[in-house]
Amino acid sequence: MSRVPRSMKTLRGILGWAAAIGVFLAIVLGLLLLPLFGGRRRWDGVLRSLARGLVACFGIRVETRGEAPQPSSGGTVIVCNHVNFLDGFILYGHLPLHFRILEQKEHFSWPVWGYLSKRFGNIPLDQSGGGGTARALLASRHALAEGSSILVFPEAHRTRDGRIAGFYRGAFRLARSCEAPIVPVVICEVWDVYRRGGSAATPGKMELEILPAWEPELAASMDEKALRGAVRGVMAAALDEGRERLTRSSRDKDHRLAPPTSGEP
Repeated sequence: MSRVPRSMKTLRGILGWAAAIGVFLAIVLGLLLLPLFGGRRRWDGVLRSLARGLVACFGIRVETRGEAPQPSSGGTVIVCNHVNFLDGFILYGHLPLHFRILEQKEHFSWPVWGYLSKRFGNIPLDQSGGGGTARALLASRHALAEGSSILVFPEAHRTRDGRIAGFYRGAFRLARSCEAPIVPVVICEVWDVYRRGGSAATPGKMELEILPAWEPELAASMDEKALRGAVRGVMAAALDEGRERLTRSSRDKDHRLAPPTSGEP
């Protein structure tokens, strides 16, 4: 099967970035205008569609596996591995839960991105001392009580080697103290983010897998360290299985598209 010329890949990348910037600006404009037309919750579906469109600009096709739980009251604590700069848009566009992100305080001072974080109601996490962590946990508790879920990247940084790193304890302390279900979510990628530092994406299929929730009773039966290790373990196993599925799917597609060799019917 012939390879796509490098010039075509470069052009496709440029066009993808141009389209993505346009969609991103539409999201920013929408958040600026939404207070005049009923607020974000009313237009949540439109914003989710824009988030999906932004991801699609890079030629990334997202397949969602599993079902998100719908608690009778309160929210859930979502824990997800951190792969790429697109993770937040992938989750917002494809995860059927209303959530706020527990995010490093420094991000709120970034141009444009900081504004987006504030408008989406994300919660700043200041780990420099002075009670910043306690304030973030208190704000998260209030959000859970109001029915919003809290999304946490428990590794606290993007993956450096493709594997899921160790988890910090904040998400699990929050879930146990609020008796909220823990919902593990795994982003299984097919684009090269490691050699290029997580700042680029190439077209391909990926999976967003929602794993079964850990109910408060189960979480309470384990100590915090064991809980972290157990949740990380099921997520790492799901990541390995997802990559195997994607690899088989890619090979099957290449086989179907490949021209027959001599002697084949």
